[in-house]
Amino acid sequence: MAGCGNKPEATAQKFLSAMEKRDFSGAKQYVTQDSQKIMDFLKVMFEKMAPEQREDTSHLKFKILNSTIQKDTATITYEETAVWDNGSSNAGNESPTTKELQMVKEDGKWKVQFKQ
Repeated sequence: MAGCGNKPEATAQKFLSAMEKRDFSGAKQYVTQDSQKIMDFLKVMFEKMAPEQREDTSHLKFKILNSTIQKDTATITYEETAVWDNGSSNAGNESPTTKELQMVKEDGKWKVQFKQ
């Protein structure tokens, strides 16, 4: 089931894994109803990118660091790192950037919520 699990970290991990693969349709199932239009927009923007720009985004990796849960809301702190293979002119890793995902319970399931 989409977004199932009693822990927001599980949903966040599934969402971030889909985003690593640039699977916007897959990631969309883990966001709130209000956030689905944002996912549609991201997918369209990604599809309009030049191939070399798409390649630049394909090296992002995500790692969940911790979470803070308060009743039906949660904040997931994660690390975003650009990882380049040795065959690339950009070989090596960029310094990780710490970011947050906002989560809410929607119909009893944890979902990612984009604030507008």
